[in-house]
Amino acid sequence: MADAGATFTNSANLNGRIFRKGIRNNNVMQHGTLDGACSFSVSADRGAEAPAQVLGVISPDQIATYMDRDSVGLHAENYAPQILATTSTGTYTANSVTFGTALTADQVKKLRVGMIIDTKHTPTKYSGIVTGWAANGTSITVEGWYLVDGSSASHSKVTPANGTGVNINPFTKAWAMNANVFIDTNSHAVAAVGLELGVSNEKFDYDPVTDTWHTWCYDAITLGSKRCETAYMQRGYYYKGYESRGATGYGFTGKNANGIWPSVAMFHSQANSDYQILFQPDVYGNKTSFAVKKDGSVEMGRIDAAATVTLDLHSSGNDIDYDARISATGGTTTNGGGTMTLAATSINLSPG
Repeated sequence: MADAGATFTNSANLNGRIFRKGIRNNNVMQHGTLDGACSFSVSADRGAEAPAQVLGVISPDQIATYMDRDSVGLHAENYAPQILATTSTGTYTANSVTFGTALTADQVKKLRVGMIIDTKHTPTKYSGIVTGWAANGTSITVEGWYLVDGSSASHSKVTPANGTGVNINPFTKAWAMNANVFIDTNSHAVAAVGLELGVSNEKFDYDPVTDTWHTWCYDAITLGSKRCETAYMQRGYYYKGYESRGATGYGFTGKNANGIWPSVAMFHSQANSDYQILFQPDVYGNKTSFAVKKDGSVEMGRIDAAATVTLDLHSSGNDIDYDARISATGGTTTNGGGTMTLAATSINLSPG
């Protein structure tokens, strides 16, 4: 334990950690696996002595299977806990529930003021916040019962119907980390970032030909055997859901990976927006060059500069500009005033 103002003139020779309470925890020489390869870890619902899962081999020979040797600054994990207790029946008052079968002594020991109770009523449950309980585990008192209908409006206290049981301390969603930044009307700040991830690379450039020398700023992986839904989720009141700045190759790339779940589509829109795809290449304007509308209509060509717009078709397998082309030129201020040209050796029209 070091004082907040203490300095070390030769810290490279230290073997261990420097801990400044409330300020900093430095691992001056990471080594091996688990806690040794991590500077700071936070673990929820894994036990008091659970180590950081960094290169978490179970037996030494497993280092022959995993090729990388990981070093982690901050490790956070959360194991979604089981329900503390569940009952099959319940008798309710405005501020309590009594069970047909009492909770066990071990379950009573784990009860805490502030826990949430969900009833098993269907299709809509009721919830309450624990304020106390009977020592013998036959009943629990709550601040009140509220119908869980998903509405943001204020709710009045109600008394659930008797007969249906409860789930005590039910967590339905687990987070490894939740980072929030708040700007209010009195804040001096004019910008906010919820989480910044950075990679500084002074050693090598990524090679797109051989697909080697990787550096990822964000890596979303699945660790279990079941398929997860979404690797990146944007929700809430944002003007843009995703923006790529400064990419020297591609702003977005989709690849198939070896796995049991093949990709159905690299881009999938289920939005009800007027435009499903919209290209506006001018930096700060709204001049569209290509668009796909929600009814399937397609628009091509800029509306701020005259140009020849082409649709090139390739069918021969040869590396040439096009085998057949549809092009549009000219035009006036009247709809349909342009000229369309079909360039091909022959044009065949056949019944559908």
